[in-house]
Amino acid sequence: AGAGGADAPSLRLGGHSVGGFLETRAARLEALAAAQNSQGLTGNAEDAVSRALLDVATFYLARGFIREGRDIAETLAQATMSPAMEAQRDLLSAALAVLDPLWQGDIADAVATLETASGGAARVFEAYGLQRLQDADGAAAVLSNSERSFDAMPPALVERTLPPLLEAAVAAEDWTLGWGMCWGIGVIS
Repeated sequence: AGAGGADAPSLRLGGHSVGGFLETRAARLEALAAAQNSQGLTGNAEDAVSRALLDVATFYLARGFIREGRDIAETLAQATMSPAMEAQRDLLSAALAVLDPLWQGDIADAVATLETASGGAARVFEAYGLQRLQDADGAAAVLSNSERSFDAMPPALVERTLPPLLEAAVAAEDWTLGWGMCWGIGVIS
């Protein structure tokens, strides 16, 4: 679990949760429009447009707007892009998939994608996916090996993921993990 190496993609969410929602979204959409105007949008998305779309989808993920992020990520599903951007798209899609309770795809596949990624956010999403698969012990094991995983998470995602992951810690009888999650985010001081 969580074997992402130095070359593994990671979710960089921190900068997407800073600033007002409307202003930040407007800036992301302006960057997308500029990319579309300069590159032209074709059936095969150009790198600048794909990068801008990934940025908007990541912004929505960081703010907790899962369905909006999935809609954008799905537009890139068939896009031709560099291998690094494809890996980033797949990672983002996997994170959005495990968080979306209406998604009808294969959660195990999404978890497998998250396992290959690096970073604390990927560990939280991996554990969340395992909890959705009813594998509380697996979810607890992922998090107990990554004690500071929530540090990489924007507040909207901590609020969404913490309750089910605390349930996983309790189900796995990993009291140290449960206490650590609460202590680490300031629930217990």
